[in-house]
Amino acid sequence: MSRFIKSLGIALSLCVGLASFQAHAVFVPVEMSGPLDLNDASNSPLTEPVEFTQIVKSIEAIYKPIAKKLGGNLDVKAQWGNNTPNAFAKKMFGSWTVVITGGLARHPKMSKDGIALVVCHEIGHHLAGFPFAQTGIAAILGMDWVANEGESDYYATQVCARKIWANQIKQNEVFRSYASAQVKAECDKVWTKETDQNLCYRTVTASESLAEVLASLSKRGSPQLHTPSLSVVTSTYSGHPEAQCRLDTYLQGAICPMGWNDHVVPGKKLPGGKNGIAAEKQAAMTSCTNASGFTMGLRPSCWYKARM
Repeated sequence: MSRFIKSLGIALSLCVGLASFQAHAVFVPVEMSGPLDLNDASNSPLTEPVEFTQIVKSIEAIYKPIAKKLGGNLDVKAQWGNNTPNAFAKKMFGSWTVVITGGLARHPKMSKDGIALVVCHEIGHHLAGFPFAQTGIAAILGMDWVANEGESDYYATQVCARKIWANQIKQNEVFRSYASAQVKAECDKVWTKETDQNLCYRTVTASESLAEVLASLSKRGSPQLHTPSLSVVTSTYSGHPEAQCRLDTYLQGAICPMGWNDHVVPGKKLPGGKNGIAAEKQAAMTSCTNASGFTMGLRPSCWYKARM
């Protein structure tokens, strides 16, 4: 009996450990997220914890009622004193947590809007749905609640940015003169109304700063809108794409004109599993796909492989 109890204890400890592993989706790969040198943060656009918290909590206020309708109690935390540049999403039953650190916010290449997109990405892990992360032991145990990294990036600009900035008309107008010619050219391919264009300019400009942060942390060259990734995956990738691929994803999300249904997490409860064809079809109802006749706003092939 004692051996049985001991074995049961080990098994339970292993399951708890594995559950914790899956319940923690990070924005920056662990190997890239060493503590920020505070001397490097002197050029950061954000030097006050109050403003950082205001950005984070304003997004929480918008998304908390949405999460509640889907069965989750959303808590978005701004950890200003944490110098490790990262963010993560965590789920424990009905508690849906998002955390962003001061180390990431103070990165010298980060912008205030870039911080907002990070929060949007982490919320996307909870709400974006298909394709879900299904890798390794997490898939075996069926703990696949988290939208994968590429999908969370796509959700950040296709859905969340529009939701949090849609009514900030004056702030968005600033980007008509501030955004680069390349940003404007990309946005104007899809959006014809001036208010939509301005919002797109703001979203893609924020995406550029965020991609610069990711490139800096990975010690890679700067990603550019005019140099999209040439990588083509043979099956959907659940890990962290390279910075250029992530910038490509942010851009495509920003120029996908499909609306979103806040009452559904695409693919969450369907026959065939969360990454089955039924889940993909449901996700296609609120995203841009070739099957729906779109040629722009598509999830990039550097991480996504469509099956329909």
